[in-house]
Amino acid sequence: MQAQIQVGPLLGEDDWTELAELVGADESALLQQLLRDYREAGAKAYLLERAYIDRDFSAAYSAFYSTLFHPYLKYCQRLHFFGCDLSYLGKVDSPEGLSREVASHDDDYLGFVVLRPVSHAPVAAAVISAAAIASDPSTIIDVTADYPVHLVGADLTVTGFPLTQQDTRVGACAQAAIWMAGRHFHRAHGGPWFSMPDINDAALKPTDNFVTRSLPAGSEFLRPDNIIRALRAMDRHPVFDLGKAAVEQGVGIKPLHEVIGRYLDSGIPVLIGLKGRDGATVGHAVVAIGRVMRERGDDDLPDDPTSAELISHLIVADDQRGPVCRLPVYKDDALEAARPVPIRGRSKRMRFIQ
Repeated sequence: MQAQIQVGPLLGEDDWTELAELVGADESALLQQLLRDYREAGAKAYLLERAYIDRDFSAAYSAFYSTLFHPYLKYCQRLHFFGCDLSYLGKVDSPEGLSREVASHDDDYLGFVVLRPVSHAPVAAAVISAAAIASDPSTIIDVTADYPVHLVGADLTVTGFPLTQQDTRVGACAQAAIWMAGRHFHRAHGGPWFSMPDINDAALKPTDNFVTRSLPAGSEFLRPDNIIRALRAMDRHPVFDLGKAAVEQGVGIKPLHEVIGRYLDSGIPVLIGLKGRDGATVGHAVVAIGRVMRERGDDDLPDDPTSAELISHLIVADDQRGPVCRLPVYKDDALEAARPVPIRGRSKRMRFIQ
């Protein structure tokens, strides 16, 4: 086994505890959630690359961390998950044999997590298999792409949606949401590759007085205009909707979840700005990537119904809470969203949109 590669089983509680200690998950709620997600997805083994050069963190390192007096490391770690036991790989004594064995488990590959060498925001990128994470028929992940992975000479692929964690020294949740949407368009449709510093440059030119209220500029929040600038730089053509208030004022045409549902039907991610709690000025940005559908029931449907009539929750990627969180559409579902439950029915507490 190569010195920079570590493989381990995930067959019981002790194995998961040991892995959490190995990657320092106790210091990161998001990393803890990702480990729970992979466990629910059926992971039986992990493979850890200890010295991994990540293109995204390299960009952040060049733009920010290399300019500091504190000597930050440039190397990341990349953690891979498989739905089968790989303990026997420790007995493979040649690089060629190891590559062949890993390649033979492409169908068992569940995804990866890239870990930055910064304790306050360790998750640089993560992609978890959409098929494994949403096996319940009522859960639909609409926005996915194939993410190829080159590992010890083997080529693997995971199909899902990318997640990143905001690094407050480089950007805020809005930049993280833009990165997730932009990376999807890069993989799914050949769009341009944008790092977090690239997104900041696009969002903050020209810089206005609002984004300069934080250091570095834009690290606390971005306004819709800033988000639109960044998306336009990615060759996207964003459509801005004010949501419920616009519908009540006669500006909007459809309830917000119906509009979002139609974009999701087309495989297009939707950035959602959530209100801050208790009247806070700064809210939170997430990316809608799927839906939870309820049963028809006895309630009446409109004359020209769409599938949006049966959406009970939106599935969102949240840089603070995890890759598959449920955002309730109606007030009646808000209480259920306050209780964390297993992943195939999990909700995260967020302010409802209707």
